[in-house]
Amino acid sequence: MKLKRWYDQVNVEEIFENNKWAVTLDDRLIVTRNEKPLFVPTKQMALAVASEWEDIDGLVPLAVLPLTSLLARSHDDMPKFRNYYQDEILDFLQNDHVCFRDEDVQRDYEKQLEVHQPIVECFTKQTGLELGISHGCSSQDHPKKTIDTIHLFLKTLDDFTFHLFHSTIHATKSVATAVALWANAITIEHAISAVSLEEDLNANEHGFVEGAHDLKRAQTVVDVHCAALLLQLSGVPAPNQQTLSLLGDATKELEKLSQNEIEREARLNAMMLQQFKQALNSEIARDPENKKALQFFINTLEQKQEDSQPPKPKDQ
Repeated sequence: MKLKRWYDQVNVEEIFENNKWAVTLDDRLIVTRNEKPLFVPTKQMALAVASEWEDIDGLVPLAVLPLTSLLARSHDDMPKFRNYYQDEILDFLQNDHVCFRDEDVQRDYEKQLEVHQPIVECFTKQTGLELGISHGCSSQDHPKKTIDTIHLFLKTLDDFTFHLFHSTIHATKSVATAVALWANAITIEHAISAVSLEEDLNANEHGFVEGAHDLKRAQTVVDVHCAALLLQLSGVPAPNQQTLSLLGDATKELEKLSQNEIEREARLNAMMLQQFKQALNSEIARDPENKKALQFFINTLEQKQEDSQPPKPKDQ
């Protein structure tokens, strides 16, 4: 779909009341399909969006405004789809394609070591987390610490950055590649080679299909470039060993506080139940004829008291 360029000037303006930046077309804010103003967190990101609109001459091809389109989706999709996207990210992590090795075909195996292994090493160096490598048809077995830490890290991200991270993962089909791109530890060209490797190997063996492989490759190039660029311009640092370690320590402290609160509540409940039992026993002593009915309540209270005890910590 194309529309005639209806604006003359493209400007970048700072929105002081919410500490954001916006792109204006003849002093009019760009808005999303849901009529939300397209605010971005940094001036660099706003300049990147402005360049898309400034470079248009004549007709406006709405389908080729990838930066604007991606940012608009980040405004419209969040927080509505955050839980769904989080599950998708964890699925990508569990089945990260850079962690698969096909040892049955020596040529493919060597290419995977050449393209994918450096990304795995970059991820581990950046985050301090290990990834499991699967060989043949065996499933990946990442350490529990890796999965839990990434899960916790996702919860710390604001909706906007979370969506950009998800978009980068979706474009590269890999959490490891997205983290390496975010940290600027690999080039975008390397990421594109990694996500396209299996298809390139198949095309070399079975033939290249024009109008299919080339179009898919072109779309991959656009998706990876846009998502990685915006993530790097977000102003939010990539996860690293120090921040993830601090996150893990803080989580442990919160778990201790939560456990202490559970134990405190259990003690209060036990005290109240004990007082109620004493009152019932006094009533039995005063009116022995109601002993059977009152004893039923005492037995019920004893069961509740037992159930209210905090769970014992599991042996590590």
